[in-house]
Amino acid sequence: YVYSRDESTYGITGKGCMFGPSNTAKLTSGSLSGIGSFTCKLKKGFTGAGARQVGLYINGELKGKSIAWDNTETQTFTVNDINVAGNVVIEIRNLTSNQVVVDDISWTCYAPPAAPLANNGLNITTTGFTANWNTVSGATSYKLDVSTQNPFSSDFTLIDENFVNFTGNGTSVTALDSYMNLTGWTGSQVYTYNGAARLGSGSNRGILTTPTIDLSNAESIKLTFDLGEYGTDASSIEVLHAADGSTFNSVTTIVAPSSMTTQIVYITGGTANSKIRIQAITDSN
Repeated sequence: YVYSRDESTYGITGKGCMFGPSNTAKLTSGSLSGIGSFTCKLKKGFTGAGARQVGLYINGELKGKSIAWDNTETQTFTVNDINVAGNVVIEIRNLTSNQVVVDDISWTCYAPPAAPLANNGLNITTTGFTANWNTVSGATSYKLDVSTQNPFSSDFTLIDENFVNFTGNGTSVTALDSYMNLTGWTGSQVYTYNGAARLGSGSNRGILTTPTIDLSNAESIKLTFDLGEYGTDASSIEVLHAADGSTFNSVTTIVAPSSMTTQIVYITGGTANSKIRIQAITDSN
């Protein structure tokens, strides 16, 4: 407390804190864990004329003021819907230069608002819809998660290539747009291999690069693909990411297993211009 004393003969329910005749008088808590609402009792200290008023500050920010009064009645000062999570400091400050007795201080802990109940969407088209939900008391904003999957999943597929057009074995694929589900792929030394892509020849390494992918809204993305050796060639591949679409940086290297095995690689730092590349490290298949 600052510039304060005991309640003298102006107590409310026993012991209390009286602010001195200064707007520097205040009562400050230690560090607390969140606050939802606040209440306390106030009373005029001494008999001098003049309005009394206090303010409630949370972490230095004004959250509410009491009424201004000049009578001997006990006042109840309440501030609802404060809703500050984490570490907080409660401070009651004298807003005038007159004495005020403060007592019966209490507050509730912060409780996050309940999740809103989603209602059926409206204006549904192939490119969008209007979301609807019930408002929640105390909420200052809402986060809307959208999924193309049922049941709901936060994972969604950006690119899905199954190489179904890579029939036969050994055909050089130079016009990738004619073979892939999505246009914009580029590469070199790419060959068909019975429903899979073979990268490289005996003397040149293979490279396969995605079209531009917008990864700007994802903290990380999961790249999943099957990988295996070709014949007896011992080879490894490298996964690279170009955030600017042209400067490729290595994400990881993987030794090709003896048979087709699913690989999972996580990539961070995505942008709206991202591209991903898979390439052989050495000149082999």
